[in-house]
Formats: sequence, C-alpha cells, structure tokens
Amino acid sequence: MENDVKLKLSDIQKKGKNKASDLWYVKKVEKQAEAGDINLKLSDTKPTRAANPKLRQSRALFFGEFKQMRKSSLIWFAVIAGLCIITAATYPLMKVAFDALQDQFGSLPPDMVNIINEMIGAMDTFVKYYLTSAGLALMLALFGGIVASTMLTKDSKGNASEFLYAMPIKRTRIVVIKYAVLESIVVLFNLALLVISVVLALCFSGGEAIDYVAILAHIGSATLMSIVVSSLIFGLSLMSKKRVGFGVALGIVLIMYLILPLSAIDGLGFVRYLTPMSIPTVVGAPFEWIVSLIWLAVAAVAVAAGFLRFRKQDLV
Repeated sequence: MENDVKLKLSDIQKKGKNKASDLWYVKKVEKQAEAGDINLKLSDTKPTRAANPKLRQSRALFFGEFKQMRKSSLIWFAVIAGLCIITAATYPLMKVAFDALQDQFGSLPPDMVNIINEMIGAMDTFVKYYLTSAGLALMLALFGGIVASTMLTKDSKGNASEFLYAMPIKRTRIVVIKYAVLESIVVLFNLALLVISVVLALCFSGGEAIDYVAILAHIGSATLMSIVVSSLIFGLSLMSKKRVGFGVALGIVLIMYLILPLSAIDGLGFVRYLTPMSIPTVVGAPFEWIVSLIWLAVAAVAVAAGFLRFRKQDLV
C-alpha cells in the first residue's frame, strides 16, 4: 500500500495543520472516522488554500512590511495629531480676539473692514478655522510621500534587499505587496486622523453645530491626494535604481505645495491642474473632479512604468 498514508483521528481534526504533510489535509467527514489509527489513500486528500506556500509567503511578507513601518507611522501620527490638538485648542481664544476686533471696526477705513470681514468669514466657525489652520493637506501629502520613499530605501540598509529578493518569491510580487502595504498605511492613517478631527470638533467647538460633511469631504479628498502623491513617488522610486530618498520626496511634495498659491493669481487659474495639492476641498468649494482624474491617471502611469522598469533592473 505505497499510496496510503497512516493518520490518527487527531490528525484529521487538525484539517490541514498536521505535521506529517503541510500541503495536504484529509477530506473526510469526522463522523466517519473511528478511534485509533486508520488508513486513507492520498486520493482522499486535497490541497488547501491556507496551506499554499505562496499565499503564506505573501501574507508573511505583507504583515512583516507593515510591522516595519508601524513605528515611523505612529510617530508621524503623534506629531500631526499634536498639531491638530493645538490648532483646535486655540479656537476659543481666536474667537474671543475676533469678537473684540469687531468692536473696533467703527474707527477703521471701509476697505480694511471688508478685508477683515472676509478673513474672519473664512474662519467664523470651528470647522472652517480648523480645516484652514491645521494644514492637514500638506501634512498628509508629506506623510504619503515620505512613507512611499521609505518602502524601498529601507531595504538597502544591512543588505536586506539581497536577502529579500533571494526569497523563493517573484520580485514583482514583492513590490506589489510593498505597494499594497503603502496604500493600506495611508488609508488607515487618514481614517485615524478623521476620527481625531471629529473628537476635537466635539471637544472644542463650544457648542456650535458641527459640519461633519465638511470635515469628511476635506479629509476624504486629502486621502485621495495622499494616495496620488504616495503612488507617484513610489513609481518614481521604482524607476530609479538609486531610489527616491527622504530628501527628494520631501522636495517633490514641497514644490507641489508651493505651486498651489499661484493658481489664485488672475490669469493663472490653470496652475491648479499642475499639482495634486489642489485636490483637497475647502469649506464651501466644489470637489476638483478634473484635477483628481488627471493626477490619478498620472500616478497610475508612474506606478505602471515603475513596475516595468523595475523588472528589467539589476538588483546589484
């Protein structure tokens, strides 16, 4: 009986986790098994998905990469959350100062009164003040860009890349897993920031009616922008054998941010199409669908080109 395998009832109950064979489990109804040793043919066995070595490797690599990025992501979250808390906590003081300024309007020129009213009108509620002053769009763009650059450059330390790409798994799959980890971190980070923003609105709004839709629209569009920025830098890093480092990623994001104010100048409105930083919405402004679609396409092309280029690169 060369094609038979001898298993105990306890081995059947493990359903694929037996030590005798990690790739097979006995496909038998438990009530049909009798106590003691039994003989079953290998034809009665079937490979399981959970026992697939490629699936196990991919899963282990995903959570391993996620764990490596956990510490730096938590530090970034603590910094950005701290800035949000400071911004929210200053709203009561700001509101008192603006109310006191209103009493002095009678002695000011009409033009100056109009300018001040326009400035105050943009921040006359907690949500407007918080979303305008916290600088969430810039912070989230910086986070996405820096994490994207770190995903590949961290493997160059301690010859980690030589070990990683020597594993019995295709290097294209490794990069796909890294990209999935990157975007998972970006989305989870933004969701956590959304929760923090809602909690701060409840704590520091002073009883005002909270515009939850505005908060969701701003952070949701900022999440889209962060995905675009991280994808773009990840794709550029794949194209370059030296990878895009921290400083280059920081410079790219800052250039994108500094371009944005130019769109407010008469005749330069088209500039908003030249930077993904115009994707996040402000209170009362419509969502920039055209800008979003343009930069989603640019990011997709960058990632696709990066994958194609990476497949042809020498790793040493």
